[in-house]
Order: sequence, then structure tokens, then C-alpha cells
Amino acid sequence: MTRTEINQDAPSNSQLFSDAVVSNGLVFTTGQVPLDSEWNLVSENLVEQAQYVFARLERLLRTAGSSPADVVRLTVYLTDIDDVAALAPLRREFLGDARPASVMVQVPRFGTPGMRIEAEAVARVS
Repeated sequence: MTRTEINQDAPSNSQLFSDAVVSNGLVFTTGQVPLDSEWNLVSENLVEQAQYVFARLERLLRTAGSSPADVVRLTVYLTDIDDVAALAPLRREFLGDARPASVMVQVPRFGTPGMRIEAEAVARVS
């Protein structure tokens, strides 16, 4: 069994996770959040947060030899489930024609005030 850890930035000594792990032809991403490299919120706006999150997911997938078209499972966490309608076109843009198994979950809050979305994916390596 092969296993490769992928990080977009060098992990800190206190970081207990990888941004993604590739194992047996699949890529498993950690939940991607709308925080920059300094851990600051990129925007209060849901659309801008989602664009940032999907861009991070796409970079991770491509680094792992995959792509959004290869996503087999997408999980999105939202602080307001009513945001699903605003998220739909961004999700469609990210996935293209792919229709992975998917779930959207409302959570009461995230650790960073103002954060409204987190997303993780499982994809096959192309």
C-alpha cells in the first residue's frame, strides 16, 4: 500500500494533519477553509470564501495527480444551510460535468469567527 502526504505549505511542528493523503489510487483531502497562510479569514462574503476553498481544493487535487473531474465524494460544511443556493453555481464551476456523491452539512460554527464554509473531497488519481 502506497501513501503520500501532500501539503500546500510546509506543515508546522504543531500541525497534526496533511492537506491531502494519496493512497491506493485515491486522494483524501483535509477540509479546506477560507483562511490565508497567516490564518486570517480571506473575506466575510460566502461567495469569496467558497471560491477560495474550491481553488485550494483544485490545487491540492492537481498536485496529487487528480482533478475536480475525478472527485467521487464532496462534503461541504456550511454555517447556514440556506447558503446552498448561492453555492450551487460555484460548486458546478468547480466540478464541471462531474456529479460525485455529495453531502452538505450545517454546522453551528467554525473555530474562526465569520468563517462560513469548509469543504473536503475524495478523488481518484487520474
